[in-house]
Amino acid sequence: SAPQIGDAKVSISESNFGINLVGRFLLDNSSKLTPYLDVFGGLRGFSTDLKISPIKQQEGYEGTTSKNLSSAVNWNYGATIGVLYALGKQVSLNTGLMFTSSNQYGQIENVQDARVEGGSIMTEKTNTPKNTFVFKVGFTFLIYNDKRGCDCKSAGNKGLGTFGTHSGGGTLKTNNVKVNVRPSK
Repeated sequence: SAPQIGDAKVSISESNFGINLVGRFLLDNSSKLTPYLDVFGGLRGFSTDLKISPIKQQEGYEGTTSKNLSSAVNWNYGATIGVLYALGKQVSLNTGLMFTSSNQYGQIENVQDARVEGGSIMTEKTNTPKNTFVFKVGFTFLIYNDKRGCDCKSAGNKGLGTFGTHSGGGTLKTNNVKVNVRPSK
């Protein structure tokens, strides 16, 4: 590991990620502020990494050494309550509080108790958390907005029909169109 001689800055970090199938329920879609509820299930993972960077760069040697100390992946499920703030037709600022739970455990290095003893970094293993709260902030992009909705109604045999087109913000514009219909024999 770098450095081969001299002092170095050592950091141990823990990170987590999730890959989930999500169902979103919009609680009110009538203004720029849209509260929502997500329910999800999928995978979550935890990783502990070590990074060693020399204080003074050594010529002919690598600058920084990175190593994964441990990782664990398990099934999870949970819910998020949040708010979307519309920044435009296709982009919203997304904030929320997520609760995720799992009945499976994995083991990773305990970064809270890491210490240096005799020039070596010492850690102990710990179980991944069962229940976790996560505050999230990000952007939501609307990739496809369906504008082909149709509210087709018939007015008896008079030949009148109502056709609607769905426009972005949850409103329905309707056009009355007169259609001539001949009775069949």
